[in-house]
Amino acid sequence: RSERVCQHSSYQLFNKIVDVTLAQNQKLTSQDISNTLWAYAVQGHTSPPLFDKLAKVALPIAHEFSSQAIANTAWAYATVGHSSPELFDKLAEVALPRMQEFDSHSLSNMLWAFAVTNIPSNKNFGCNRVVVSSVVSHFDKFDYRGIA
Repeated sequence: RSERVCQHSSYQLFNKIVDVTLAQNQKLTSQDISNTLWAYAVQGHTSPPLFDKLAKVALPIAHEFSSQAIANTAWAYATVGHSSPELFDKLAEVALPRMQEFDSHSLSNMLWAFAVTNIPSNKNFGCNRVVVSSVVSHFDKFDYRGIA
């Protein structure tokens, strides 16, 4: 698990960010979405309204996500235990043709996220021929945590 950037977690601040984000009408970028979700997951701050809103915002722009943003987004949802079947379906759809873009760390985080979420459509993601081929091509770059 990533080290925390701050030595404390300010629930007031995180809750205020949720309020501002939910009220915001301007377009969030894929990186805004991914970074926000990652920060909440790292801090262990669950916010179902925020995760629901960001899933809806992410769906139409999922093709704009970098491979790292795809992996971080999936990881964040899995880490906080927030289910979003439609988002995971879209992330899989966007990720599959771009598997060669994933580094070993992003690939292992994404596969872990798809494996631990209890979404029926995720069950075969790790068995997909393209995914398996990508894992094999990155295998020498995995450290022991990536293999586990």
